[in-house]
Amino acid sequence: MSSKVNRVSNLATLFAFLYLVMFFSTGLAFLAEVLPWVAFILCLTLSVSGLVMSLWAFKKGENAFKLSQNLLTASVCFVLIVFTGFVFFMSEGGFSPLIGII
Repeated sequence: MSSKVNRVSNLATLFAFLYLVMFFSTGLAFLAEVLPWVAFILCLTLSVSGLVMSLWAFKKGENAFKLSQNLLTASVCFVLIVFTGFVFFMSEGGFSPLIGII
């Protein structure tokens, strides 16, 4: 059971890391310019699945290091979810939002 929890915990951390790498590289900007809905769904999928997996692993974990890793990953994924909504749905600096709600 512990190896499954470790794999899920590491996968959740990997999802958050992939989101951040995608954000800091030009890949997300290019994808958001061409296909904003695909970029939004990809970012939301990575961050929500990372949050769910890290919370599950936090609930099942018994190691203090893994508990702190899962709590940190869950916090980062929650911030990434809020950030994704801000980036795609809010206008900023005179630019229109990437995805218009109306």
